[in-house]
Amino acid sequence: MGSMNKSIFLTAAGLLLAVAACSGTPEPESEFQPNPLSGEGTVTEETPIDERVASLLQESKQQYDEGHFTMAFKLAQTVDGLIIENKFPDEDHAMALTIQGYCLLQMGHIDDYYVSTHGIQDGAISKFDRALEVRETDFRCRLGLGLAQFRRHG
Repeated sequence: MGSMNKSIFLTAAGLLLAVAACSGTPEPESEFQPNPLSGEGTVTEETPIDERVASLLQESKQQYDEGHFTMAFKLAQTVDGLIIENKFPDEDHAMALTIQGYCLLQMGHIDDYYVSTHGIQDGAISKFDRALEVRETDFRCRLGLGLAQFRRHG
């Protein structure tokens, strides 16, 4: 029985050696595909800022519709910064502020509120007021302001 195990072991070892010898030396992986971190062979173009703004506004609205108010609020803040920095139209700025206002309304921050890491933060009413300063005729802002007042006093 012991000699049979030795012969099986020797046969397996011989086969393993034969397979290893036939396969040759392994090719370096870098010859098959470029390193994604090196930047070689890839051309990356930055998304134009107007497409980024439109995409972020849409994503913010989508997150709000799906009930992810915190995420929608953060996206709206990000896009609002881009809008101000790149001097986009007032309606985009008002839309970003309005989304923030509705998110704050849903999160229960109707009035300005205190955050220990950032101090006093604008509540929903302040966001809607700022949006109306930017674009006086925006009905979404007026509706949001009315809802906030109703929730505050109702």
